[in-house]
Amino acid sequence: MPTPSLEDGSYDVSAVWKVVEDLQKSDTKGKSFVVGCTTNPGDCDKFKEALDMDVYYNPEFIAQGSIIDDLRHADMVLLGGSGEHSGAIEILYYQIQNGFKVANVNTMSAKAAELTKIAVNCYLTTKITYANQVGQVMIRDGMEDEVKIVLKAIGGDSRIGTKYLNYGFGFGGPCFPRDNRAFAAYASKAGVETPLGATTDKFNDEHTKFLKEYYVNKNKDNHAYVFHYLTYKDGVDILTESRPYDLALSLVEDGYDVYCLDSTAKDKIDSRIKFSDYPRMDQVCYVDL
Repeated sequence: MPTPSLEDGSYDVSAVWKVVEDLQKSDTKGKSFVVGCTTNPGDCDKFKEALDMDVYYNPEFIAQGSIIDDLRHADMVLLGGSGEHSGAIEILYYQIQNGFKVANVNTMSAKAAELTKIAVNCYLTTKITYANQVGQVMIRDGMEDEVKIVLKAIGGDSRIGTKYLNYGFGFGGPCFPRDNRAFAAYASKAGVETPLGATTDKFNDEHTKFLKEYYVNKNKDNHAYVFHYLTYKDGVDILTESRPYDLALSLVEDGYDVYCLDSTAKDKIDSRIKFSDYPRMDQVCYVDL
């Protein structure tokens, strides 16, 4: 179910409550309610109070563009709650791991699982921001050609790892930014201030400005800019908090010609951005990250 963000960063779970209300009118004897959408820590406990059945929290850790593969090769499966069907839910994951990989199922209370889900994504936004921070420093100090080498070396430390440790656009999309803010909102209600999340968000916004300055300085001849894609990441059709699109719009606003090679989500993109008849590739500034 959709759980859009509220003004304070927490999630609006009214759509889930409508399902709960429907279930209250149904015969649920011997059944369990499994919640897969992102909810606030404590929401599933409230659903359980309203229902005469067990409630589990079981979100998927998937990325747009690789959903099936991510389900079949899950790094971690999160299962919150307990009851007669917990074992059956675990077995489902053992069955879809291509028959050869043991599922890494982590069981805990529903509230802890809800926290874990947003905390994981909050950490990943921090990791992405850290990689971009290192890249900015190296570019400013004349080491641009070695950014990938340095990040690979940092990620080679087993305490850190290479996943999400790449220099590029800032984080975006329908999950990472929202979960980052949701974690901060929940922490604040618990009496803990989390400046790390706010700092990560701020740097993420500033990084787009850094990239704009970088490409404008690189484009001394005022060639048209060509993007490979404008969605929040390559291979998907989602523009939600897309950093490439933010950069493209900023360049358009400054009077530059902007083209995109990939027409995905074309009908949702500002008409000033062009998708055909782009200049020769040796006469453009290619935005390649």
